[in-house]
This record gives sequence, structure tokens and C-alpha cells, in this order.
Amino acid sequence: MRTLPVGERALLVELDADGEVGAFHAELLLRRAAGTLPKVREIVPAARTVLLDGLDDPRALAVELARWTVPPLTAEAGRRRRSGCGTTGPIWRRSPGCGGCGPRRSRRSSAASSSGWRSAASLPVSGT
Repeated sequence: MRTLPVGERALLVELDADGEVGAFHAELLLRRAAGTLPKVREIVPAARTVLLDGLDDPRALAVELARWTVPPLTAEAGRRRRSGCGTTGPIWRRSPGCGGCGPRRSRRSSAASSSGWRSAASLPVSGT
């Protein structure tokens, strides 16, 4: 793992292997939910990196990340579930206008469904 500062309030974490991003992202979300991750506005995973934006002290977090031991994802931990609003993921919450919440659908999701395109949220989820 290598950390690189991005501006004054962000940190880019480069991971050694493609499969590590999922495990590292899951660990970040778990620690954020538990309240043990310092305040971060956005967590943006990519192919081999994770961007942490809106940090108060990126340097301190970089030092802390170097001490983390991140367990690999297991098949059970990597399984995603469908939430009530049509999105999938480990910790997603309902948000108004997300396209699947309640009787009103957003224009974007209505337009997408009428054009024949389907969002990832509308695809069947295996194992649920």
C-alpha cells in the first residue's frame, strides 16, 4: 500500500493488487460505520486505488493506514444485498429520488427504463 497526498484535504491510496481494493474499501466502510475512521467526506474506489477526500488531517491518516491489517474479502463478506431503494451494497441507506424509493421515481431512472438501458441497481442479485 502506498499513500499519496492529493491537495490539502485528500489522500490517494494505491494498493498492490487488484483484489485488494474491494477488501480495503469494505474495511473503510466498516470503520466509518463504527465511528473509528476519521471524518472523511468521500470514499471513491477505483481499479487499484481508493481516494479519500475531505479529510481534516491526511498525513495522520496516512500514518494510521500503514498500521492497518486488512483481511481479504470472503465469498460471504463480498455478497451484496438489495436494499429497499433498489441500490445494492453493504451499508447503503435510502435516499430520496434514488430511482427506487417510494411511489415517485426520479426522471433519470424513468428515462433510463424507457430507453431500454438498465442501471446496475435493476439487475438481479444472486444469492438473495
